[in-house]
Amino acid sequence: MAKVIKMSRHERIVAVVPERCSGPGWVNSPTWVYIMSPGGAIRTECIQPSERTPELMALYEIGDVVCQALIDAVPVAREPD
Repeated sequence: MAKVIKMSRHERIVAVVPERCSGPGWVNSPTWVYIMSPGGAIRTECIQPSERTPELMALYEIGDVVCQALIDAVPVAREPD
């Protein structure tokens, strides 16, 4: 069943990010929804694969590719350990 994100009247979705993650013996592919309040606070909701709408299912793969390309395109200078 599709998950319904509850939002207040003045909140808005600012990003929807697919993520592939795994570890020893497990794998998951959640979709993260970032919601901003009028004051600028951001909260996060998680949609599990079984909770996706048909539209999220259809867009997940291409969204994952685009998201990773965007991450790779951001210049980062890390501080040494």
